[in-house]
Amino acid sequence: MGSLSTRINAIVFVALVTCEASAFAQEDSTLEGEARALFDAGLAAYTGGRFEEALRYFQRSHELSGRPELLNNIGTAAERARQDELALRSYEAFLAQVTPTEANAAARARAATRIEFLQHQLARAPSADPERS
Repeated sequence: MGSLSTRINAIVFVALVTCEASAFAQEDSTLEGEARALFDAGLAAYTGGRFEEALRYFQRSHELSGRPELLNNIGTAAERARQDELALRSYEAFLAQVTPTEANAAARARAATRIEFLQHQLARAPSADPERS
C-alpha cells in the first residue's frame, strides 16, 4: 500500500483525467483519435508510475490536439518526473489558456497551488549556472 501522499496524488490525477476525457469525447477526427490514444497511453503510464513516459505521451497529445487542458496533465507528470521548471511553465500556461469554469475550478486551484510551491522550490534550489551564483 502506497503512502497517503501517493494515494492523494492518484485521486487528484484521476479527477483531472475525468475532465480531460470529456474534452476528447466532443470531437473524433483522425488527429483527435490519435491524440486521445496518446492521452490514454499517458494515463496508463502515469498510473503505472512511469512519469517520464507519461510526460512524453501527454506532450505529444497536446501537440496534436492543441487542447490547453492537457497542460495540466503535462505539469503533473513533469512534476512527478522531477522536471520542476517544465511543470511550472505547464501549470502557468494551463491557467493562462483555459477559461475558468465551474467544471475546472478544482483543477485551476490545484494548478495555482502547484505554481506557488514550484516557484518556492526553484527559488531555493542552487543554480546549475555558475554565472547566476
